[in-house]
Amino acid sequence: MRELRFAAKQTFPIFFTYLFIGIAFGVMMAECGYSAIWSLVSAVFVFAGSLQIIMVSLLRAGAPLWTVAVMTFFCQCQTYILRRGIYREVQEDGRCISVYGAFADR
Repeated sequence: MRELRFAAKQTFPIFFTYLFIGIAFGVMMAECGYSAIWSLVSAVFVFAGSLQIIMVSLLRAGAPLWTVAVMTFFCQCQTYILRRGIYREVQEDGRCISVYGAFADR
């Protein structure tokens, strides 16, 4: 139980931040005319906060799906490159990093 309380204290600031980012994303999707279910679906399948904001702009502009896919690829490549630099530093420290950490959004 102590571990659970410790984990909750450590993750609460991150949760609190993402709560407001999620609200902003939902408002942007609603302004584009998409229902709450589309916001939920995209939040579940698109695990990149910056990409979700970019996606709303592309959808609003009427961009084709392939454009969104290309943008997703480049956004994730940029994140991957940044994570690889961090990975080298962490590796020299003797600690290890997960594959998830290499692809997770900032």
